[in-house]
Amino acid sequence: MPAWSWCLEGGRARPLRMPTEVDVQLVARVGFALSGIPWKLRPPRAQLGNGSTAKTDGRYPRGLSRSRGTDGVPSAIMPAMTDEPQDPADWPWESAVSEDTDREIEHITKNHPRLMSEMRGDIGELLEAGSMTKARELADATGEHFNDSRPPLFFTGDVDASFVLVHLNPKQPNTRSDRPRGPTPFETFEEYFDVCRHFGGRMYGSSSLRRHRSPFDHKQIQFLRPFEVIDFVEEQSREDRFTNLERAIDRKLQLELIPYGSDSFTGRGLTDELLQPHYERLMSVVTARHRAYVIFCGRVFERLMGRYVTGQHRFRLMKTDGSPTRNEYRFANLQLPYGDRKLSAGLAYSWAQQGIPMRQYGEKVRDLYGSA
Repeated sequence: MPAWSWCLEGGRARPLRMPTEVDVQLVARVGFALSGIPWKLRPPRAQLGNGSTAKTDGRYPRGLSRSRGTDGVPSAIMPAMTDEPQDPADWPWESAVSEDTDREIEHITKNHPRLMSEMRGDIGELLEAGSMTKARELADATGEHFNDSRPPLFFTGDVDASFVLVHLNPKQPNTRSDRPRGPTPFETFEEYFDVCRHFGGRMYGSSSLRRHRSPFDHKQIQFLRPFEVIDFVEEQSREDRFTNLERAIDRKLQLELIPYGSDSFTGRGLTDELLQPHYERLMSVVTARHRAYVIFCGRVFERLMGRYVTGQHRFRLMKTDGSPTRNEYRFANLQLPYGDRKLSAGLAYSWAQQGIPMRQYGEKVRDLYGSA
């Protein structure tokens, strides 16, 4: 069966790339990574835990990918920059659904009914009709392109994690509605859900081929370490590095404000009326349990969340040689309304900024979070 997968980014989430049969790798230190390595597709079975922070040992797609964040700089999870986003429908993928998947779905449906209802609605329509009405309607209303015939992405990782990152929407190549649609790259909702929930393990788990390389993958770990909410191991071996890369994805929650993919999306066409249902879905997930940190990533949220800013911070960071950075970096405190309560959150404007010292930025964000 045809199949799919995504890679996560520092402002977007986008599909992985299928290499050609010829091995080609060119890495430029200035930030571009173009790579292609054929790999053997052997989807192993996994024995997963009960859904929150269980250690995984299998069911992962393989390979390398290339990506670019929303701000045109290296992504937080995938390699530096890319020429073209890739269509997830082009990827081969085989099901790894197990009884653990069913238990995870039952748990999340009970605790996050709105999220699962909307996911099931879109995936059901995509499987049955080959397109999603909500994506078409949003595209018509905003004047922005949204793919209505490609898999949406609502979340990746652990829905109950205490650390939450929020991005704007998945990065996919724009597809034209007037062209024939290929087969849907998964057969059941369970297959779709399983990829979203265990993406880190699929890329970096012990049963993957682990051919993906990206310096920025490690930078995300550096950003997350100061918060001390993910149990990273001390890196003394290659295995330790992959363990941390897997946990950086699967032991936090990443949410997409808009689940429909596009090559680019400014957010300028989103009126309050159009934004509200997506905001409410996101907030219903975030507020369903205690979260230690909720951080919106990238400058793209400045217009959308600006009204909720309670404190603005500009600062320089220290480079590894002890000197201050030339560039200033930014962070803002947010108070987000939801029902009769307000949620403290943060806006990491500089999340995807090129050359940022990520560990120092993480330390600064941690210190400033909740300060205003």
